Amino acid sequence: MRKTMTKFRDEDSRGFTLIEVLISMAITIIVMGAVFGLLTRGQRSFQREPQVAELQQNARTALDMVSKDVLQAGAGLPVEFPSFTTTAINANVGDGGTGPDVLEIVGSSSSAGEMYYAPEPVVSFDGTTNVTLGLAATGLEVGNLVVVYDNNELNPNWVMAFVTTVVSGSPPGESTVTLDATYGTAVVPGGYTNNPDGFTAGFITRVSVVQYSTQMQGNDLILRRQVDFGQTNPVGMLDDFQVAYLVGTQPQVEQVNPPPPQPTRGVQILPVDIISGIRVTVAARSTQENLAGSSQGASGDYIRKTFSSNISPRNVIAGCAERLGPQCS
Repeated sequence: MRKTMTKFRDEDSRGFTLIEVLISMAITIIVMGAVFGLLTRGQRSFQREPQVAELQQNARTALDMVSKDVLQAGAGLPVEFPSFTTTAINANVGDGGTGPDVLEIVGSSSSAGEMYYAPEPVVSFDGTTNVTLGLAATGLEVGNLVVVYDNNELNPNWVMAFVTTVVSGSPPGESTVTLDATYGTAVVPGGYTNNPDGFTAGFITRVSVVQYSTQMQGNDLILRRQVDFGQTNPVGMLDDFQVAYLVGTQPQVEQVNPPPPQPTRGVQILPVDIISGIRVTVAARSTQENLAGSSQGASGDYIRKTFSSNISPRNVIAGCAERLGPQCS
């Protein structure tokens, strides 16, 4: 009886073998590794998603603002007027698509998507600075940017300038507006005049010139918006900004910056000359490096996404259709 009791106690007090300990440790390590892996992926996702949301917001905000401005291009202006920048107006336009581009838009709007001002008839124009209008045109104010033009399809002429004075009732029943290419610190580029010999104008319309350009701030590329050659304001941080032009109406031919020059004096515009579409591409990146899904670039390893939109400058196309008929549609 004693022998049996002793044997039971010896077996009951025996510990784990080395193999059992190693197996349990291995299982524990595997489980802990899986748990830590899930935690790490969750933490990376927690860091990544706000960055993705921010870069998407930056890109879409910029693209939406540019699109609204492009939709106002050419509003209130003759179809011959250069509603988009040319090399004669802005010497800093693109480089064949290898770097950020510059987009300059002319139309009767100062805010993105704002309704344009209708052209008003001109009583007389001395070809340079003095415009006589009817009393109905006294809505013009000092500081307004205007275009005076003759709307001659065979010999288009125009001049862009700032309003520096407005005198109502001089002469009686009319108003006189004085123009100057400089107002404050803003200066109208010479390429917007196109009237070396002066001309007899037919209309005047208030316009705005909106320019989008980029500037490096440290490692960040900032898209900027400038109105009427004045102060530039940041729109958002991007990784790239590209503009391509769709030229002609039937068919469209894509062309990178700069856009084709508008017809010269004495040459009628044709459907093949019309800028009938703008393709704007913006690329945005995260503010933090080395996140999940990052890709390598010149500025480092960031999450990058690209957005593109085709925009139709409806006022330009409508002007072409009015001037040349259905061949512009």
